[in-house]
Formats: sequence, C-alpha cells, structure tokens
Amino acid sequence: MIVTNLNKIHKAPSNITEIYPGRAISYTINWPENTQTNLLTIYAPNTPLENTSFWNLISTNIKENLTTKPDMILGNFNMVEDTKDCLPPHPDPTSTVDTLQALKLETDITDRWRKANPHPECDFTFEQPAGSSRLKIDRIYANEGLTNRALNWKIENPDVPTDHQLVSVKIYNLNTPHIGCRRWVIPLFLLKDNNFFNKLEEAGLEIQTNTHHVDTNPQKNLNSFIESTRTIANCLEKIKAGKMNSTIRKLINSRTKILQKVNINNEADVAHTNETTNLITLRIQEIEKMRFKKNQMTAKANWHLKGELINKYWCAVGRKMIRYRAHLLSPVLRVR
Repeated sequence: MIVTNLNKIHKAPSNITEIYPGRAISYTINWPENTQTNLLTIYAPNTPLENTSFWNLISTNIKENLTTKPDMILGNFNMVEDTKDCLPPHPDPTSTVDTLQALKLETDITDRWRKANPHPECDFTFEQPAGSSRLKIDRIYANEGLTNRALNWKIENPDVPTDHQLVSVKIYNLNTPHIGCRRWVIPLFLLKDNNFFNKLEEAGLEIQTNTHHVDTNPQKNLNSFIESTRTIANCLEKIKAGKMNSTIRKLINSRTKILQKVNINNEADVAHTNETTNLITLRIQEIEKMRFKKNQMTAKANWHLKGELINKYWCAVGRKMIRYRAHLLSPVLRVR
C-alpha cells in the first residue's frame, strides 16, 4: 500500500510497478515540483535463503529498468548488515549481506539513519515478543542527491498499532524560499481555560494599579501587559500540553541511556537490558495511543459540531487546506 499526502504532492504516484507480489513495489512521485523521485518500498522475506534471492531479483529488475533506478529504498529488510544493529549482537549470513551490499553499490545508496547517528548511538525498530532480542530491520536507504536535502532522521513509535517502530526523514525542497515560524498566537485551548483568564486579570489589575503614578507611560504599561500575557500563556501551555510529551521524552532518554550502557559481552546484562527496554517501549506506546485517541476524538467532535457551519473552525480548516496546497508553502516532504 502506498499512502501519499496530496496536500504536499499535487499528483498521485506514477510508474507503479509490482516487482515482487506482496514484497516490493516501485513508484515515482513528482516532488519537488517538476522533479521525479523514484522510490522502492520493500518487505523482504524472513528466511536467509529467500532474503538473498529477493535482493538478487531486485538487483536484476533495476538493471533491466535503469529509468526507474531508485533514489530511495525503504521498508522492512528482515536482516541487518552490522552486528551492532541487533541486541544481543549476531551476524546475518554472509551471502545475504553481500547481496544487499552489491545492490547498494549498484544504486549508490546507504543507510542514512546510521550516517546521521554513528556508533555508539543505537536504536532499534523491532523487538521480539518475548523481549529476547532487538533489531534495526526497518531502514531507509537514500542516494547522495536526496541526502543533501534530508534532515530529522528518526526512529519513532507510529500512531497506529504495530509491533514495529518507524524510521522517518524530512526531505526539503531547496528551491523554496525560507519561511519563518510565523507570528506567535495564544493556543486556542487556553481561551477556554478559566485559570488563564484569572491570571490575566491579576496581571491587568497590577498594571492598572501602577497607572495612578504620575510618571507612568501608558504605552509601556500596555507593552508590559502583552509580555505578561505571553509569559502566562507559554507557562500554562507547557503545563497542559506538555505532560504527555515530557513523559515520553523522559522514557525515550532513559531507554537510550540503558542501551548505550549495556555490556554486550555479558548475556545476563543483555537479557536484563532487553527486558527493561521492552517495558519502557510498551509504556511509550500506551501513552501515545492515549494521546492519539484523545486527539482523534477531539477532531471528530469538532468536525461533527462545527464542520458544516460557517464559523471560525470552518474558516481555519479552509485556510489550512489552501496553505497546504500552495507550492511555496510546502517545502518539506516527510517519508516514513
């Protein structure tokens, strides 16, 4: 299945070719505008012999169709090139690794997440159900042309239920003019927060008291009130919106530190590390599922109540659609 955001890419994927039924599909996207980018999405077989045959088939197909030579290969490779990409470390069959490396040389692609996160940095995309091992079998390989425009290589939990984590990257359109972070606005959810208005009232009364002095400047008082409003809003936004994000961030940092400190030569330490990090990952997934369901329910409720009426919500949704469809305001393509 290919999922594309037509608000970012104005044309549906073309040259869709199923190279290996259920395992490999190649396609072309028109991004940046008037530029063709060839992608190959794969789900490699699990057994070493079939995995080796799979890469041979892909290599043969690319040689026969040089016009669709992939700029990027992404998906579940079901093998690792480096023993450090699994815990406990173990090598995959040499024949499988050699076949994939030959394909990489032919297409001039490399594992760019690893380039952006060199050893000893380690992260994994799949955990065995029993927590006995961890593997980085989901990867994105890209050529130099795409890499020069790519940032934010990540391994993260997806919003949908799955036993894999997703590798993602943002690819930038260098022909797009720089767009800043725009003007700061008060988050909409604070406009329904009584605590926010109580604090604003206190700040306003304090400034109003100061206006009785002869040497006070009304413009300075107004500026002070605006700055106080901004400070109060920022603090409350972090408190209300940042609890889940902060918890997830702390859990991810803890997991990373544990993985970096593991003694790979000690089986007991490796087993304990896998068990601990597996529990941390499950906790992260639980929190993200809660956040996703909450956002989903809020979006559905807003659309049900306000989506068919002419109001601020309806206008805001319309503005977002127009902004997304404008070429100059779509400088980034996210691949995952």
